Amino acid sequence: MDYKFCTECGTKVEKNSFVCTTCGKQFANVQDAYDQRQEGMAMGGISSSSFQELKKRPVIDTRSTKQTSQTKKASLIIGGILVVLLLGGYFLGSTLTSKEKVIQKFEEALKERDATALAGIVDSTDPNLTITEKNLYPFLSYIEDHPENASFSTLEKAGFANILPSGKKWFFFDNYKVYLKSFYPVISTNFDGTEIYVNKKMGGRVNHNEGKMFGPYLVGEYQLKAVYKGKYATLNKEEVIEPQSNTSNKIEVNFTLPENYLSIYSDQDDAYLYVNGKNTNQRISEIDRFGPVVFDGSITIHAETKINGNVIKSNETTLVDEDFRDVGLIFNYQDDKKDVVVIRSEDSPASDVSPDKEDLSSLNVEAEVKEIRGEYNKINKMQKNYNLNKYGDNYFEYINDYGIIKKIVKKDNGLTTEYYFWDDGSLFFIFTTTGRPLENRYYFKNNQMIRWIDSNKRTININTSKVNQAYKDWENYWVNQILSSMD
Repeated sequence: MDYKFCTECGTKVEKNSFVCTTCGKQFANVQDAYDQRQEGMAMGGISSSSFQELKKRPVIDTRSTKQTSQTKKASLIIGGILVVLLLGGYFLGSTLTSKEKVIQKFEEALKERDATALAGIVDSTDPNLTITEKNLYPFLSYIEDHPENASFSTLEKAGFANILPSGKKWFFFDNYKVYLKSFYPVISTNFDGTEIYVNKKMGGRVNHNEGKMFGPYLVGEYQLKAVYKGKYATLNKEEVIEPQSNTSNKIEVNFTLPENYLSIYSDQDDAYLYVNGKNTNQRISEIDRFGPVVFDGSITIHAETKINGNVIKSNETTLVDEDFRDVGLIFNYQDDKKDVVVIRSEDSPASDVSPDKEDLSSLNVEAEVKEIRGEYNKINKMQKNYNLNKYGDNYFEYINDYGIIKKIVKKDNGLTTEYYFWDDGSLFFIFTTTGRPLENRYYFKNNQMIRWIDSNKRTININTSKVNQAYKDWENYWVNQILSSMD
């Protein structure tokens, strides 16, 4: 028997077969089969019934079968590609939004001090704080000053940062953000209407002991400044806070500004107080305390009143030493009008008192006084090592091992105490105080007074170029009183 092979699948079939029994490939069309059958019948090789049976067999379209097979293969390939793409995309998406990737981006932004990149990575759990590039600057400045904290793990351990889910990204993947710690400074002060500045930006005003909350702010270094603007003084104080050292989200900050108030008294309580030549329209008797003021020499005060038809003026005091807060504005008025400083009468125009002028500028008083202060402070510290001689209950002498007097203390009925300081037999400093208290300070060089800070807190040096005669008389009186008391 002759055989042939299917050209489609290679199956061995009989030579006269019209269709492959394996893949269905048709070897010849029906017409060829019919002609061959007719020839067979003529030769007596095939019956009519067999031919009819052959004619009824279905005709198989080998081209359609082949096309279907190729379509299936293409579908499988495309499906495989889609599966690979989906799996790859999912893997890529989950990698890009993972905690590790967000932390990596966070640390890179810290390293580069990139506020723009950081703003897209971080957030705050405080709904009152919106992250912007600007409010990230203090945090980045903190990282720059503390490079050892420029990692997420360090910040997380310190409680300054953590990482949490923040919704979905691309519908399938968990999105993460780094959340930074925030804090609130709670600020109080001792003056109403004090302005509060945070990193040079006005944040608001605080009243006396109010305890007002500012913020929120991110972790970082912040410079706080309190400014009180009064009529006679502008007071301010600064403080730097580092909330990273505080475990709470609130930091108490108390700005205690200097309470530079004066206690003013006079021998004429109905006199009006003048500041830098202007009437305050306040009588001395009405002033409980005056201020706040500054002690930089920019403020001079005096009082004025009318006596026997004349407008008279008290002594003037220029505020130059913050230790002097009790100010006496004295008129020294007597019935015989001695020592009265007349500013103007009711019927005469105002005129200034013409001071005497002296030129004694060769001595550097400030340098001498600085040296004197150092010496009497040294004596006070060494006082316990000196020999103490007591003469009753009100007179004490402190003498060194060489028998030289270093300090004398005199008390007068418990109201007045006088301190005398000596160096090599020369008096160089006297300090007196009374029960009010009123204080006087006298500085000497070679037994000559070079500076006097009197009970009215006036500072007069030996080279002062503008001193009135009444003041000189008063100065001489007290110097003589003190020196005579040493006899």
